[in-house]
Amino acid sequence: MLNWQHTYTLSRFALLRREGKGFVLESPLTNRQFAVPGVSVLRILDGLSRPRPLESLLAAVDESQRPALRSFIEACDEAGLLTRVDDDGLTEEETSSLGSWEFHDLLFHAGSRLGRNRQPVGATYPLKGRIPEPPRSSLPSANPPLTLPRPNLDNVQEPVLDHVLERRRSAYGLKPLDMTTLGAFLYRTCRITSTAVEDDESAVHKVYPSAGGLHPLRVYVAVTSCEGCRSGLYLYLDDEHALLPIRDLDGSVQRLLSDARDRAPGLSGPSPALLVISARFQRTAWKYESIAYRLTLLEVGGLFQTMYLVATAMGLTACALACGDSDHFARTIGSDYYAETSVGEFLLGR
Repeated sequence: MLNWQHTYTLSRFALLRREGKGFVLESPLTNRQFAVPGVSVLRILDGLSRPRPLESLLAAVDESQRPALRSFIEACDEAGLLTRVDDDGLTEEETSSLGSWEFHDLLFHAGSRLGRNRQPVGATYPLKGRIPEPPRSSLPSANPPLTLPRPNLDNVQEPVLDHVLERRRSAYGLKPLDMTTLGAFLYRTCRITSTAVEDDESAVHKVYPSAGGLHPLRVYVAVTSCEGCRSGLYLYLDDEHALLPIRDLDGSVQRLLSDARDRAPGLSGPSPALLVISARFQRTAWKYESIAYRLTLLEVGGLFQTMYLVATAMGLTACALACGDSDHFARTIGSDYYAETSVGEFLLGR
C-alpha cells in the first residue's frame, strides 16, 4: 500500500510504447496496461522518473486536480509501475529478487509465458494470409555444393550414451579436422532424417526436436584448418549433406573467428571450425504467437546438447559460446537481421 510521505520512483521495468494510434504504459511485472491519452500523463511520468515523495507531486498541482492524480498514481502502483526508494537510495526492486533480472530478460520471459501475456499464445498462424509461408530451404549462394562423406552408423565401437553423458565437457582443441570427421559430425547432428506432410503442413525431422517440425535453424561453418576443405565460410545443406561455399576466409569471416576467440577464455588461437547457428525467425513466427523466440532458443539448446554429445563420442573438443555479434553475422552472409541472423556459436576442434 502506498505511503504518500515516502519516496517512490518509476519502476525500471516500466515500458512506454506505441500501440494503435497512441501510447500505452505497461510492465512485465503484471498484465495491466494503461493508455497514455496526452502530455499531462507524460509529465506525471517524467516527475516519477526521479525519486521523490509522492506528496510533493500532489502539492505541485491545483487542488482540483489532486483526486485524479491520486487515483492515477494508485493505479500505477497496483500495476507494478512504481517502486519505493529506501533511505540508502536503493529501490525495493534492487534489493528484492527482482534485482537479478535485467529489463529485456524479464520482458521476454513474461511476454512468452502464460499469466502476464495479454496476447494469444501458440499456433495461431498470425502471418497466414498476409505473407506466404517461408520456404523450408533457399540457397543464398550460386556456388556448387561440396559433397561431404557419410559416416557408418553401424559402428559398434562407439561409446554408449551413459559414458558420453558423463564425459561431456566444454573444451578447446586446435588440432586440424579433416573432411571425414567434419562430415560425420554434421551428418550425426544437423542433417534432415525425413520429411512429412501433416495436416497440409510440411514437417522436417532431425535428431534434435523443433517446435512444429519447423526447424528454422541453419548451421554455418567457418573453417580455418580442415584437410580437404578450403578455409572459409560455408552453409551446411541439411537435406543434401553438403557444404555450400558462402565466403572465403576474408576480413568478415576472420572477425567471426576472432570474436569467438575473445569469448573463449584460454583459447590461444583460432578454432579449426566455428559453427554459427542462425535462425530464420519467420518460419517459427508464421505459426506461433508470443512464444516464437522462446521456441527458437529452446531449439538452440537442443542442438547444442546434441553437438556436445556427438563431439564427445567422436573424441572431439566442443564448446558452446555465450554470445555473438548478430549484426556482424547478418552483414557477413548478406541477410536481413530480422529475417535471418545468428542465435548461437559453437567451437569444434580436436
